[in-house]
Amino acid sequence: ETVWMLLDVPDKQYLYIQFRDRAGNIANTVAETIYRELITYTIRTDKFGMGNIEPADPLTGEILVNEGSDQTVKITPNPDYEIDRVSVDGSSINLDDLSYTFENVQSDHELSVRFRSIQHTISIFSSQGGWISPCVLDQQCTGTQAFSGEISVESGSNQSFTIVPSSGYEINSLLIDGQAASITQTIYTLEQINSNHSISVTFRKTQTSPIISDISNMSFNENTSNNTFNVEVMDTETASSELIIEFHSDNEDLIPKDNIVLAGIFGDQRTYSISPSPNKFGVVTITVKVTDTDQMTALKAFDVQVNNVFYPPNISTIDNQTVVQNGISGPHNITISSQDAGILTVYVETSNTVLMPTDRIYFSYNDQTGNSPFSIPVIGGQLYPIQLTLEPVEGQSGSASVTITISDQQSLSESQYFQFEVVKQNHPPVLSLINNQSIDENTSTGKITFTVSDADGGAITLTGLSSCPSLVKPAKIVFYNGSHISPSILNVLLSPDVQQNLSLQVTPEANQWGACNIMIEASDDTNLKDISNFGLGVKEFIPNIKTFYGFVYNDYFMGMNDVQISLVQPEIEGYSTVTLTQLGTGPNGRTGDGYFAIQLPENDDIYYFNTVKTAYKSITFNTSLQYIENENENSVFFKPLYLTDCNNNQFIAGSIERNGSQTVDISLISNNKLILREKINASQFSFCVSNAVFD
Repeated sequence: ETVWMLLDVPDKQYLYIQFRDRAGNIANTVAETIYRELITYTIRTDKFGMGNIEPADPLTGEILVNEGSDQTVKITPNPDYEIDRVSVDGSSINLDDLSYTFENVQSDHELSVRFRSIQHTISIFSSQGGWISPCVLDQQCTGTQAFSGEISVESGSNQSFTIVPSSGYEINSLLIDGQAASITQTIYTLEQINSNHSISVTFRKTQTSPIISDISNMSFNENTSNNTFNVEVMDTETASSELIIEFHSDNEDLIPKDNIVLAGIFGDQRTYSISPSPNKFGVVTITVKVTDTDQMTALKAFDVQVNNVFYPPNISTIDNQTVVQNGISGPHNITISSQDAGILTVYVETSNTVLMPTDRIYFSYNDQTGNSPFSIPVIGGQLYPIQLTLEPVEGQSGSASVTITISDQQSLSESQYFQFEVVKQNHPPVLSLINNQSIDENTSTGKITFTVSDADGGAITLTGLSSCPSLVKPAKIVFYNGSHISPSILNVLLSPDVQQNLSLQVTPEANQWGACNIMIEASDDTNLKDISNFGLGVKEFIPNIKTFYGFVYNDYFMGMNDVQISLVQPEIEGYSTVTLTQLGTGPNGRTGDGYFAIQLPENDDIYYFNTVKTAYKSITFNTSLQYIENENENSVFFKPLYLTDCNNNQFIAGSIERNGSQTVDISLISNNKLILREKINASQFSFCVSNAVFD
């Protein structure tokens, strides 16, 4: 028999089935299907306490499940609650998590869940001498013996406890969850409890505090040490000798507690000495604290007035000082102090104000510098280093007594004395440096400024010296002191340490050039010297060269005598100033010889020349315009020079026959005396003879 189950068939259906055997024969049949309704089962839930079962209906608590289906139920307790017990169909089960699954449901089921509030434990301990309420446990609140126990409270709830000491007892200590709490509070409430707690209290017999006698206020002067006071201490439980006494000062700067020292014990009475800090005054409150063996304490306070007493300020000693003339002494370190706070003022006096006036004595402290009176603020009891510097008058020497006085605002003072000696010392004069100089030939340096000074002052002699007198003579080194001019040597009078401004001028020899070392020597009356050297370079003057041309002629040929043209003024060295030429002829033009040329340097002065031929008058001409025919940058051409026309003289001329080109000497003789002689190399000759010659 074969059975098929058809699910979810909505109404009547027909099922056609075909059968076939192994031989292939087929048979058909028809089966009738009958509709079957969907079967639903119910899971009934029941809960006790605060929590939820899902997906149960909130009103009926039922969960509908189709036949054969699985159904998971989620169980959730409310905050501060937990699952106490779960049963399914009357049997208790354990949940691995907060859910339970019904598998392949084929019938109705029941699910019961019980919720309970979360419980926390509070441990209670109390020592003998009291208890902790509420009293919910046996023997909890007798107070005759120690008790410990536990109570449970619901999570999220509040629980108050009251600490009750027995008669004659008091709270000694209180711990909440192991932490110390104030014993002055007797009621403690644990709110919103969400964990375990503990409360522990110990009791002790009620204790009494020590007793301290009254202490009168005190008053004494600063810097005293023989001040005492008495204090009597007692305690019910503790012997006087076992009581601990401590002191507290509200002004440790004035009276530190360590300055209160036990001086003696007489029964319950103790004597103490009290001392203020050095140089301190004011009011301080001293508190006495007495502690017994039960750590009970008592306090007593009294005031102490420390009176201010003014003392003279102090200044350290100052050694005698020696300094050379024009020197500075210091800075010297000295210290000043005062037992009282305020302003200290330093004054100075000297026995020799010419040498050491007070306005040249300086005091310095930190960044403050000044003369007497010199003031600084001070704190009592501290040392203040100040520096002392003395600057004696320049050029002075000798000794002075110096008094340094320190004074406070109460006009109390102290002084120190020392001897100040200034030793006379000669110093050499000092010349400033002079730069090397460079000038052209035939010029001077112009005025060169320089300074001379002497720390001692007095008469100074300046001397100019030259390493090459051929180029620069000492007399050509000229000093200028204002309007005063002095060649080679200059005397000046100097003030101490004051520079004197001077100048000098150096003029080399004419037409000289080269290098030279110039020395300026300054010497004082003790022959202490200083020398300032500088080099002088004189550059050679190379002038522009001009050629001076000209033509010398006569109307008639006068033989072969040379004509000499020479420069007669000015004198010029290094150049050829004389030239020779043959006399030219040509009343009708310049012909033959007679041309001359002289090369000379260009000069602004007038050149004077002289033309000379034997037996003829000389002619003087110069470079003025009346003698110049033409001039350019490099040459000067003079107008022709007519030597003579033989007027008022005898002119003798002739010719000579001769062979070849041999030079012939022709002599003019009168009365057996040679008048003229000419050398001729031509056929003509001539003489111009003075009328004094008759024959």
